[in-house]
Amino acid sequence: MQVYAGVCKMSRTIRLACTLSALTLLAGCGGGGVTPPSPLPGPDFSVTVSPVSASAVLGNPTSAVMISVVPEHGFNASVDMSLQGLPQGVDAAPPSFSLTPGASQSITFSVSPSAAVGVFPITVLGSSGSLSHRTSITLNTEPVVPFPEVSAMINASRSPPRFRKS
Repeated sequence: MQVYAGVCKMSRTIRLACTLSALTLLAGCGGGGVTPPSPLPGPDFSVTVSPVSASAVLGNPTSAVMISVVPEHGFNASVDMSLQGLPQGVDAAPPSFSLTPGASQSITFSVSPSAAVGVFPITVLGSSGSLSHRTSITLNTEPVVPFPEVSAMINASRSPPRFRKS
């Protein structure tokens, strides 16, 4: 190796050996390369429902279900909400709405007397710009169960008791 005025001049062979040594050292430290750190997640949101199911007898409404938008990583935009998959004869109030992060909306389902009886998945879709997230609510519609004639029961209870003579 020759040194001229503070500049190191190496022969071609020595430079190649130094380069190969440096590469070998890097390859032995951590398996062959440096993994760049993962990028930080951008602003986002999630959609939650509580409770996750609702039931109603035909001709009646369900109890309220709360739908919420939970902000993540600094998300602060409005989210447009919609309900998909409502069976025929079932209406939601409200059917669509917008929520700000951290806000909730109460919804109910009105089940007509002619609606089908069964269990139905309802999709809750939230969209904001290029982001969209969904969750689901299970809707259970139940048949009307007739009760015995109430007036017959009342009249029977008003009759005087009859005693049998022995």
